[in-house]
Amino acid sequence: MIAFWLWLATSAAADSSAPVVFEAHSLQPGVRVAEPGTNWKCGEWRWESEPAETDRIFEARIEMECDIDAPLGSSLARVREEMLATLHRTRKVHAGPDVVTESGLSGVRYDVTIALKDADEGVRVREEAIIASDDRSRLIYQTRSKEISANGMAAYLRRLAFRAEVRRRDAAAGETAGYRVKLWNLVAIERPWYALGVMFRSIAKGKVRDKFEKVRAELLPRIAESLRKEGELK
Repeated sequence: MIAFWLWLATSAAADSSAPVVFEAHSLQPGVRVAEPGTNWKCGEWRWESEPAETDRIFEARIEMECDIDAPLGSSLARVREEMLATLHRTRKVHAGPDVVTESGLSGVRYDVTIALKDADEGVRVREEAIIASDDRSRLIYQTRSKEISANGMAAYLRRLAFRAEVRRRDAAAGETAGYRVKLWNLVAIERPWYALGVMFRSIAKGKVRDKFEKVRAELLPRIAESLRKEGELK
């Protein structure tokens, strides 16, 4: 149902001719997530504010924080480079890179289109994508949809936005070496005229949570692996 969720979630779709079918995951507030043998863990997901519907537009904002342990010599340079490489590999670039400043960080902005297929639903999202970093302690990756064209239930998508912010943990405060990652996602969906409000909102909230969990499950290993490789080169 839902279209674009992050650079990592789209690379498999863009690199393969097979349809991308996202599996459902059940992630409940208060549960910490960590895969056996990994160097990362995530806290509970939470709604930034309670999802609500106005004039048949359902809007949800969901967020989560995760921690990644990383070698002392690691930096964010490799993460930034791999994000840029993935963007160029998986999207059609209309314009950019334009030099921008985002939240105090120097970065680049692109005007891009990504084409996806989720089950039987084709989706094309034209969006603004920004990657900004100081390569040492902070990195931001964010997207904002400008135009969405789709078929099936995905045709009711009206707006998508995503932001991932990576910060080095504070050693002076006694934190271990590594990084904290904050993930944030906004989804706006128009409720079909024939759909009952209460039932639609319940289903839409579940879809948003499941897709967000899918991104988390794929994003953290990629960032962790980039940090590990970067640390080995030091």
